[in-house]
Amino acid sequence: MNSLSEMPVMPPADSTRIGQGNHCIATPIASGDQEHERSPQTARQLTDVTVAVCTFRRPAITDCLRSLAAQQLRDLRQRVLVIDNDDADTARSHIESAARELGLDLRYVHAPGRNISIARNACIENCETDWLAFIDDDETAAPDWLQAMMDRTRETPPVAAIFGPMQAIYDDTAPGWLKRGDFHSVAVVYIEGEIRTGYAGNSLIDLHHPAVRGQLFDLALGKSGGEDTEFFDRIYRNGGRFDYAATALVAERLSPDRQSLRWFLRRRYRSGQTHGRLLARQYHGFGRLVQIGLAGAKAGICLAMCAATLLRPVAWRRWLLRGALHAGVVARLFGQQEAAFYGHQEVAAS
Repeated sequence: MNSLSEMPVMPPADSTRIGQGNHCIATPIASGDQEHERSPQTARQLTDVTVAVCTFRRPAITDCLRSLAAQQLRDLRQRVLVIDNDDADTARSHIESAARELGLDLRYVHAPGRNISIARNACIENCETDWLAFIDDDETAAPDWLQAMMDRTRETPPVAAIFGPMQAIYDDTAPGWLKRGDFHSVAVVYIEGEIRTGYAGNSLIDLHHPAVRGQLFDLALGKSGGEDTEFFDRIYRNGGRFDYAATALVAERLSPDRQSLRWFLRRRYRSGQTHGRLLARQYHGFGRLVQIGLAGAKAGICLAMCAATLLRPVAWRRWLLRGALHAGVVARLFGQQEAAFYGHQEVAAS
């Protein structure tokens, strides 16, 4: 199990804080064991929440920040933490200027590495509040998003994290099958009535929950993706429980380069590899061979159903994508490493 003491030390990060138009130097929190207990009464009265945005050369972060500035907060105080994972801090002036214009209490941290796990770990290490919310830099939040997330924590027994839905937005160039099938939207998956893992793109984490304390994202998955699935799976196996805030909505406008069947096949295959990685930790020897057989059989069934539904444009693609996921499970159980997806965008933030 990964912990703060077991993970490699992140390169030093520099940061600045913007708040109410004033610029000041803010020293990042040092990594290490920094525990402090909070009573149930304190938890009920919690008002400070950090919203973390990891970014890498994506101009759409401006829209994300604008949606955070428009949050309708009843009893919360929002702090925004932007972690720039690019090699150089070229987005600093753009993000700081947007923060001043929008009146956001924002802290910018440069954490280079082209590795999303480095960025997400910097969010944890630089968070100064008990609650940490994640939103992706290409997502926008509904006006009641953050309040709905926190309200859900007060309506449910203590949980390690809350997840919300992500609604994909397709433009006019998106294929008809993609719009009708809504293949990119995301919600939690229940297994035997419980949520066993999740995603970082719309989540709220209690950093002082016993199952969360000391956990970091796996650097080995920081270029392939799946680091959030593994992170929350580890928390679940450490005794953490999750819940779902169905009204805490974020939206993501799907860019043209993500609208092809090929892109979705690669994504589902990689998701299968992540699941295979988790299974490989649980099963060895004969048990692993059984899992390979099960996943292989599922892949075969999916391909058969794909052939049987060729006259239905949405159905056959859905079966094909499910088959790709199971194929990824088999490949990872046989030892294939995940391909790198993260850190290759060449779009400048402007």
